[in-house]
Amino acid sequence: MKLIEIGQKFGKLTVEAFVCRKVTSSRKSKVWKLRCECGNEVIKTSSDLSRRDRKFERSCGCYEADKEMPRLSRRHGLYKHPNYNSWRCMMSRCYRANDINYKDYAGRGIKVCARWHDFNTFIDDMGVRPEGYTLNRIDNDSDYEPNNCEWASIAKQNRNRRNTVYIDIGDRILTRHEACRIFGTYNQAVIEKSRKYGISQQEAFNEIVLERGLRPEYRAR
Repeated sequence: MKLIEIGQKFGKLTVEAFVCRKVTSSRKSKVWKLRCECGNEVIKTSSDLSRRDRKFERSCGCYEADKEMPRLSRRHGLYKHPNYNSWRCMMSRCYRANDINYKDYAGRGIKVCARWHDFNTFIDDMGVRPEGYTLNRIDNDSDYEPNNCEWASIAKQNRNRRNTVYIDIGDRILTRHEACRIFGTYNQAVIEKSRKYGISQQEAFNEIVLERGLRPEYRAR
């Protein structure tokens, strides 16, 4: 198995961080956090990534959904536009049943306004996507439409997720990801400790910090 490094690409997925080591009865494997070009975050093991025949190597699932509309980019001739990937993923989440995020969007009744079914009017309303930003719904329970969407940084997107866990570190409240990053621990470590002992993630985080003597000025590499 080849060494996996931060920043390494697997199709549309880029390795962002090492999460933890996963041990099963048959093997040991490292767990990684990866970011898809569409903005979605996924967790995969080294074993997963070494299997060249697996579809998830290419993307978070948006690649497979995109195969159902291969002629669309040729038809409007704007597939290289900075907004195209955001628009395609938005449409896929709401209308492609095999999209990995379909249940969290279409399954909750989230739709795309009729005006934005046309890529050109989507560009007219949203302007050009700034580098490093993704499409964000201001109200997570409402549809994709001009009055409810903006271009937002990944950090802001993470804060707006329905399942975001917040951690009180004393002088401020951060997302679990932010708290773990500045204390030098990992999301998965907090999650696993919480599940193992039946405690809240706040309690699990506090115990990890105390056990390891971690301080906020530490920055995880």
